[in-house]
Amino acid sequence: MSYIRACWKKYPDRKRLYLLVAMAAVTLFRLWMTAAQPIAFLPGQEDDDTVFLAHAASIIRGHWLGVYTQNTLVKGAFYSLFVAGVHFTGIPLLLAQQLLYVFACVIFIVAIRKLIPRRAILAVSYCVVLFNPGSYTATATARVIRDFTCASFAFLAVSSMVAIYARVGERYTAWKPWAVLLGLSLAATLLTREDSAWVLPLIVVASLLCAVMTFFKLRGKPRVKSLAVLVLPFVLVGVCSAVIAGANAYAYGKFVTNEYADANFINAYSALCRIDGGKWMPNVPVTKAARQAAYAVSPAFRELEPYLEGQKMAIFVNADDQETHGTFFTWNLRNAVAAAGYCKNAATASAYYKRLAAELNAAFDSGKLKSYPKTISVGMLSPWRGAYLVPTVKKTLYAIWYDVTFKDCSPYPIISDPMPAGDDIYQAVTNEVGSWDKTSDFADTSKETPFVRTSGYMLYQGAIRFNHQKLTFLNLVTIGYQKVFPILFVIACGCYVFLTVYLLVGLFRKRKLRFGPHWLVCTGVFLTFFLRVLIFAYGFVSSEVPIIPQYMVSAYFQMAFFVCFTIGTTILVLRKRIEAVKPRELTR
Repeated sequence: MSYIRACWKKYPDRKRLYLLVAMAAVTLFRLWMTAAQPIAFLPGQEDDDTVFLAHAASIIRGHWLGVYTQNTLVKGAFYSLFVAGVHFTGIPLLLAQQLLYVFACVIFIVAIRKLIPRRAILAVSYCVVLFNPGSYTATATARVIRDFTCASFAFLAVSSMVAIYARVGERYTAWKPWAVLLGLSLAATLLTREDSAWVLPLIVVASLLCAVMTFFKLRGKPRVKSLAVLVLPFVLVGVCSAVIAGANAYAYGKFVTNEYADANFINAYSALCRIDGGKWMPNVPVTKAARQAAYAVSPAFRELEPYLEGQKMAIFVNADDQETHGTFFTWNLRNAVAAAGYCKNAATASAYYKRLAAELNAAFDSGKLKSYPKTISVGMLSPWRGAYLVPTVKKTLYAIWYDVTFKDCSPYPIISDPMPAGDDIYQAVTNEVGSWDKTSDFADTSKETPFVRTSGYMLYQGAIRFNHQKLTFLNLVTIGYQKVFPILFVIACGCYVFLTVYLLVGLFRKRKLRFGPHWLVCTGVFLTFFLRVLIFAYGFVSSEVPIIPQYMVSAYFQMAFFVCFTIGTTILVLRKRIEAVKPRELTR
């Protein structure tokens, strides 16, 4: 104890120490509150939770992603690796995911400290991102689902890129750790969700800008080494992707990270979406008429007819118009290919898709099939059409409002499926105990429904009510964000306009652009947020992908980054202007 007191007295910056202790206390409090969230056991989610859980269980047993099926390479493999890695540590999965997010918040503050060196601004920004409701909305954070983890990795990647940009011109050793962190977090993002390319424009453009700045600022070996460090993140992404693809090649015979990286699958799906069946439906990528036309010209596709039509696929067919809407068609297609016997391994499936694409494209060339113009396919989403433009713009504005207001965010847990047989593997893999049910052995003492564990040991009544009080507190925080954050977002947009005008005036007067880097960061982060929201809007319009907190969680974090950094930068600019005016007044 005397040693601790001595160290305390010798610490030169007592205020900084107090602030660090306070931030640590806030962080522990935040983790303690979110620990009240139970995991939702959803064995019935065969295309989401169950896939990740089964893959993680196979990795734990040393069998990579398990026996090959049509769903094995649909999802990125990294989240299953993350779940398996957490299993070996003995840490509960939900706690591990929250720790990852807390780490991302800390990295965010350290990254922007070079540009915003004011402790008060950094402390407030840390609290704002730490208690972001997107980080504990149950649909994204209390399931065996990849969205929250992927969003945390994307947050890390963007923060690391900003840190590198802020430190360009210094010795490369000062930002080499940031380059490593950028490479690993970017690889994790891209290998967790196959549609994570939205983060790449910021990373690529910022890296090129840093390379240009390095080229002109440095000479000789420092220049070469610094440029090499800038390339390092992309090398790491390539290496990580090659490792995943190599494991897939060894296990399933195809060197791909996931099926959406397979050119044969993309070509086959794009060809099906090009078929003009006579009536275009905006949210139906392949209409029934288009399928009938394809059966007539493609022997490969004709093999799938018994499985794509009739009652066998009724679960994926809309009852009103008998069409397969949105992304469900890709699941129908895979299921049909598997039923036809072409899913023995990834190589067999890929060969089938290659044959299907060749037959359809030959029919287009010969005129046997009518074709829409060739367009860009975006994963499972319908290819772009000009008619999507106006609805996408409208839905983008709605999605921004949805994101800014944290609509539908709630910390209250999702009710587990009543499938006790599935609980065992959930508990074994995730290190989480039990599931939750609506029923209660105790009297209802609150406005909300109390929760009781129905498997594992029974919790005491007081413990249940205390956890419920913690969830109620998080819900109050969420309500506070819903009311205050729209105002902060409007203020941040106003600050961005102010910074833009301030920068243009500085250019006109040929002043030193001290806050030019800050403006570029604000612009890059906002465009990243906007791109993510735009993809959501397009997905809703073209493929009926719902706009829900589970999918919006990555946009929540980028939005908070933009708001905190833009307002913080504006405060610095105003302080600088005030400090510049005061000496003039004293000299009068």
